[in-house]
Amino acid sequence: MKSVAVFLALAFTASFSIGCSQSTDSSEPEGDVAEDLTKGGGIVFSKSGDSALQISIKVADGLKPSTKNERFVRLTVARGGKSFGMWCAGEGSIGAAGEVQKISCGDGVATVSNDDDESFAITFEKKDGAYEMRVDYTGDGTFYGDDMRIVQPGWAWQGGAPPPLEHIGLDPKKGEGSSSDPFAMVADLGSRLSGLLGKDIKNSETRPLPAQSLSFSLSNTMEVETTFNLSRTGAVSGYAKAASVLKTPGDLSSGLASASTIVSRVLAQVE
Repeated sequence: MKSVAVFLALAFTASFSIGCSQSTDSSEPEGDVAEDLTKGGGIVFSKSGDSALQISIKVADGLKPSTKNERFVRLTVARGGKSFGMWCAGEGSIGAAGEVQKISCGDGVATVSNDDDESFAITFEKKDGAYEMRVDYTGDGTFYGDDMRIVQPGWAWQGGAPPPLEHIGLDPKKGEGSSSDPFAMVADLGSRLSGLLGKDIKNSETRPLPAQSLSFSLSNTMEVETTFNLSRTGAVSGYAKAASVLKTPGDLSSGLASASTIVSRVLAQVE
């Protein structure tokens, strides 16, 4: 029998009024979040041309003393009477090319010998109002084959590394823009970070240069890490360490800080 260690690859949290989270802490079981993640709420999608596939992504708060100031996002994918779930993470980018919001979900299995390791990741992207899904799978189907067949009926491993399923169009059915829609929060936070565009950012290559665009990721403790593109070619970049996006750092109930406060905190963390 294979001895395996199952890890949660990503955890994300967001809300329209407060924030997002990312975590690699696999100790947060479903029983420690504030609601049943498989029922109601969040944003719900169907796959374009395949209405039998139902996808829900929703936010829930931590309940344990150690997670009461954190938020989590859970993906549930269902077809008929079968379903599976994953924890997710959020990120975004803003600049001249427009705005993008992403929700990345993943799971994986590491075997003792590492020769049967598997990973299963689903990424959702919103750009220009349209939603797409990408599915990446590494393995022979031993651990996640059944889940893959929920996404794509009839899927079977053909040997080698399975190619990703890309540019899968999604149709939002309900919950878009609601308080439990993580895309809405990523967009809201991105708009608050937009004040960083044009700011001179220190870097290791040359003098401080104005930010042309930026990408960001968020932790489950409501902190944002920011990477700046400082040249048109992308050859020069800058980086800001984690900065809290809450009015009172560490206090989820305090709400999201103002745009000016977040911009000041991020600039103070530029390396």
